[in-house]
Amino acid sequence: MKRRMSEAQYTAFPPAKINLHLRVLGKRPDGYHEIETIFQTVSLVDELTVSLRPGGSLSLEVAGDSTVPSGANNLCLQAAS
Repeated sequence: MKRRMSEAQYTAFPPAKINLHLRVLGKRPDGYHEIETIFQTVSLVDELTVSLRPGGSLSLEVAGDSTVPSGANNLCLQAAS
């Protein structure tokens, strides 16, 4: 994973993956599920940039794929909250 960083910003390029096996296990107390998985990374990557904002508020911008939710339904934003 390549990284770029400045004082108030961090950018990573996480690799895409293909699930070869995925089994959803029990639900955790925090509402997420435990999983059992086997996956293989592929040569595609996403660009993920995290920036500090005054006051510590959270927001999310999604570029490219219009099917990815950018509001409260986005799992990355939920995890950050």
